[in-house]
Amino acid sequence: MSYEDLPSSFYHAEEQYLSPPDDVGGPDCARRKKLEVCELIEDMLVDFSDSFCGEVRPDMNFSGLIEAAYRLAEQIEVYAKYMDYLDDCYQVYG
Repeated sequence: MSYEDLPSSFYHAEEQYLSPPDDVGGPDCARRKKLEVCELIEDMLVDFSDSFCGEVRPDMNFSGLIEAAYRLAEQIEVYAKYMDYLDDCYQVYG
């Protein structure tokens, strides 16, 4: 399986969650957004596990798995930066 075949949550959630939230009006909103991002990351990890972890064999070509793992790590890094932004918002309001 190549990374092009990964579940859409790897690619489409970024648009929804990574733009600055319009409604960051206080600590409750920042906390809620952080929870949503954590749930999104959890879903991404479950999708990755479902897609690859059951198929790992010593004789397989690992290039697709490595490519997908690299893409997953990149996306989680972006979400982590967004969570840092939400922490900054929380500090401003809380």
